[in-house]
Amino acid sequence: CVAEQQTGQKQSAENYVNIFVDFDPTVICDQIIVEQVPNINADAEITCLAEAYPMSVLKWEFSQGNTNVRRAISSGAKYRIDTNVAADSIDSRYGSRLIIKNVEPNDFGKYTLIVMDESKRQASAWTELRPGSYIRPFNQSINHFPSLVLIFLCLIVYTLFQ
Repeated sequence: CVAEQQTGQKQSAENYVNIFVDFDPTVICDQIIVEQVPNINADAEITCLAEAYPMSVLKWEFSQGNTNVRRAISSGAKYRIDTNVAADSIDSRYGSRLIIKNVEPNDFGKYTLIVMDESKRQASAWTELRPGSYIRPFNQSINHFPSLVLIFLCLIVYTLFQ
């Protein structure tokens, strides 16, 4: 604020105001379904964006089948959880990535991210990990000589009987 008197003398003053917006927590996951082939030493990755201020809880849980029984997940030999403040946020928006290492059939199910603010309001979203199919890539080392011989013989027969 700048005030000027008629005498031409300027005086200024400064003050700051912090505004805190009260909002319900939210969670959005990148995908609803993630597919992975089991037993091929491959990992699956689930990424979600959570927002709560101030955040008091951010946790991953897992459930299988039609059951509502969920078990807590923590980083370790089977899982890795990376959670960071989002680049476009001061301290209310978090990106959380869950990596399921070396996917096996018993890893298929729903993975839920749950967040809670200090007022005990919570939000959650889930992604389902399903089995994918494995398509073997074309192997260039396969010998195609028998196929070429057959094609050559067909061409000879065709030219002879025309």
